[in-house]
Amino acid sequence: MPKILVTSTPSGEAPDWVREAWVGLKLPLSRIPEEEYGLTVGPFSRRPVPEEQDGYRVDSDAAVDALRGSQPNAAEWWITRGYGLPGSIFVFGRQFCEPVS
Repeated sequence: MPKILVTSTPSGEAPDWVREAWVGLKLPLSRIPEEEYGLTVGPFSRRPVPEEQDGYRVDSDAAVDALRGSQPNAAEWWITRGYGLPGSIFVFGRQFCEPVS
């Protein structure tokens, strides 16, 4: 399964310490075809994310599971807010990641 490596702190609405916790993690890309996604919105503001912010789509449950292994407090932060559930997606901007095998 294709993966990405988070190489720098991703942008987003989460606190800095939570976003910084992603750095260094390898995350599996979502298997859902891109055309089946709905509108990409910020997790808290629910405002649309500009289309020019292209990124890699990762199943949020897989992402939070990976985060739990290295940064359990950051994973818990997402879980207590209702993220990391099956069927939801996180989008990591391409400028913050690189594809890995």
